[in-house]
Amino acid sequence: MSTSPIVDVPTPREKQQSTWHNLLHRISSVFGVIGGLGVLLLMLHVVLDVAMRYLFNQPAPATLEVSQFWYMPLIVFLGLAIAERTDQHISAPIVYDHLSPQLKLEFTIFGTALSVALLAGMAWYGFEQAVTLMEQGAIGIGSGIPIWQPRFLVPLGSALFALELIARLVRHISEYRSASREGQTTLAVSRTERKLQSASYFRLWPVRITLYGIALVVISFMVFAQVSAPALGGLAALLMLCLLFMNVPIGVAMGAAGALALLLLRGAGVMEGALRTIPFGTTAVWSYTVLPMFIFMALLLWRSGITERIYAAATSWLSWMPGNVAVGTNFAGAGMSAITGSTVATVAALGRIGLPEMLKRNYDPRLATGSVIIAGTGGQLIPPSIYMVIYAGIASVPVGPQLMAGLVPGLLLAVLYACVISGLVLAMPHLVGKRRGEGFGDSGITWTDRWQSLARVWPLPFLIIIMFGGMYGGFFTATEAGAFGAFGSLMLTYIYLKPRKATYAVGQSLKDTVGSTAGIFFLFFGAMIFNRALVVSGVTGIITDMIGAMGLSAIGFLLMLILMYILLGMILDPLTMMLVTVPLLLPSVEMYGISMVFFGVFVVFLGELAVMTPPVGMMVFILFKLAQQNDVNLGRTITLWQVFTGAAWFLPISIGLLIFMLFVPEITTWLPGLMAK
Repeated sequence: MSTSPIVDVPTPREKQQSTWHNLLHRISSVFGVIGGLGVLLLMLHVVLDVAMRYLFNQPAPATLEVSQFWYMPLIVFLGLAIAERTDQHISAPIVYDHLSPQLKLEFTIFGTALSVALLAGMAWYGFEQAVTLMEQGAIGIGSGIPIWQPRFLVPLGSALFALELIARLVRHISEYRSASREGQTTLAVSRTERKLQSASYFRLWPVRITLYGIALVVISFMVFAQVSAPALGGLAALLMLCLLFMNVPIGVAMGAAGALALLLLRGAGVMEGALRTIPFGTTAVWSYTVLPMFIFMALLLWRSGITERIYAAATSWLSWMPGNVAVGTNFAGAGMSAITGSTVATVAALGRIGLPEMLKRNYDPRLATGSVIIAGTGGQLIPPSIYMVIYAGIASVPVGPQLMAGLVPGLLLAVLYACVISGLVLAMPHLVGKRRGEGFGDSGITWTDRWQSLARVWPLPFLIIIMFGGMYGGFFTATEAGAFGAFGSLMLTYIYLKPRKATYAVGQSLKDTVGSTAGIFFLFFGAMIFNRALVVSGVTGIITDMIGAMGLSAIGFLLMLILMYILLGMILDPLTMMLVTVPLLLPSVEMYGISMVFFGVFVVFLGELAVMTPPVGMMVFILFKLAQQNDVNLGRTITLWQVFTGAAWFLPISIGLLIFMLFVPEITTWLPGLMAK
């Protein structure tokens, strides 16, 4: 006797929600396609401008105005919903990963509702600003092209992002109510489960009372207590940290805390002005047009398979060294980070490629994981570095010299790491499965293998030489170098892959570029609102006065920052640390006469170092989670303690180089100085 399977029939309400969700998905996809078209147009327009300038002594018309006022808003604001769908908006799951599923969902609902409120303000006041400029008929000063139309992208993109979040909010509330009724203990919290390690959950009510209680107390003091302006700014910072612990997206946590502080400090007009002008004003900046170009270039090279080719070439050419695979992983990481601009992406890629290879050769898990973690550290120093571009925008320094400033320290760091690896292996041969007296070289690698591996990656060094040689020689600006890099990567993708696969890779890269760029800029929006609140409250001036009153030398000031950033790295990612702290520290940097270019390298290096430092180094947990997969660990047990130990082996040399930079800052300023000449 056959039985019919039981099928859950969706209710009319569920059908309506599904229809609404599908409609939003289609609209978001269309917006993403338009944003991707903006990336391509930006690249082609800049390349055309350079070609016309050198071939015909006539630049392409309105390149600067069209790029910053049209292409960038298309990419950023139409990409906000795509960033939400692809989980590109940045949060700091410090406590969140250890919460029960019920409390995770509760905090997710709270953070989503707060995000909707902030986006509603951005959409409403952005619309008002767009209408005002439309009535004025705003045009570009140099070109005369109309620039009021892109202003409507702010409310359009913000509204779609808010609708996406509302749909998610409705779904989560329904899950929460259903689970509460049925007493379920397992809930679907998000599309991406970010639990990094096996750990017992924190107790439900103590966490709930602590975080909600602190937030309510802080808000009550801000609203009802008669506190000074600096105290109110400090309370806003405390509120932001509390929201971060509740896993509220970082851009929302900073934006909401900053907006509330502005409202209480200067009234509704100042808060409305921030929401009205900051999103578009932060986006429409020429120096930031390089960001989508670098991201697009990195994604194309990654999807074309260049990362595997770089790894094969590095391990082949360094096969003679003690710990050759680990050394090769280190140098491959420097190259990958330079092209991807992302330490996380480098660690993830090398974890999948390098860890199995080293474990297969009987490498100790501490050396294997340590060499993967440190492989991406210097990558944000070696151009093209996304963090360097962002710092240059915050500190108002030229992007080109700032990018070149990190080249020498980045390469030096990779060499020092290679020396540490070889030294460890010589002192403890068992780390690579050898006994004392045994040779370390890999006799299976021939010179033919080496030259063949090099032949498979030669277009990449050629592309980098054209980009940064042109920038060093004054032929390109940073944005133009990025556009040529993206254009060259597009050509390489079609060389390395078959046409159908290449076209698919380009499409996915455009989608990810739009989402990644929008996620970064949404973080910018919140950071700029928060920093404006700190300036208005006087906190920035007080911090500068306090640092001056300490009587520290410039070296003492920088040594103090090393400790501060290592502590901040326990709870924040490098980008957030930079956005929060750099605007506060720049007055002190100027007071001490420290080079802004040097300080950029110092801050980026510190941020990267902080996230690999025990006890809460973010990169350590990311690699640990990856190492739990059977196809990565090859059946061997890799503990969190082993990963931390492997990372700790490289900390002394990293801090040593950092301190060396304090006394010999010329290693950062030498190359930019040559560019200036």
